[in-house]
Amino acid sequence: MPKEVVRYNHCFVCGPDNPIGLNLKFLSEGNRAWTEFQPDRRHEGYKGILHGGIIATILDEVMIKAALAQGIICVTASMEVRFKAPANLNSRFHFEASVSKVRGRVIETIGNMTDDRGKLIAEASGLYMTVSPEMQARLNESLSE
Repeated sequence: MPKEVVRYNHCFVCGPDNPIGLNLKFLSEGNRAWTEFQPDRRHEGYKGILHGGIIATILDEVMIKAALAQGIICVTASMEVRFKAPANLNSRFHFEASVSKVRGRVIETIGNMTDDRGKLIAEASGLYMTVSPEMQARLNESLSE
C-alpha cells in the first residue's frame, strides 16, 4: 500500500507552506517513490514546453524521496539528467525513482519522467550523501516551521 513521503514545509517542490512552490505530493512503496505534475504557463521555457530546470528539480526531489521513504536522510551530491523529448505543457507528467544501491554514506538513485501517454521525456541518475546528526537535526527543523 503506497504511503506519503515526508514533506518539508517550505520546500519549493513539496512544501505545503511555500506560496510559490509546486506543492507536489510524493508517494512511495518499497524502494521507489513517485509523483504527478500538471504544468501551466508559469512553468514554461520555450513556448508550450516545460522548462528543463523544473524537470531537473522534480527529478532530484523524486530521487531523494525514494531514499527518504526508506528512512535514509540525505542530501544531493550530484545528479545527471538526460532529456529525451520535449515536455509539452498540455500533458500531465509522471515522475518515478528508486534507490539502486547503498554504499556506506553514498546512495545511488535512478529516476525518469514520462508523459500521460507513457512516452519517456527524461531520465536521471543521482548520488546522495547521508548527513551528520547535526545536519539531520537542522533538516528536521524544516518539518516543524
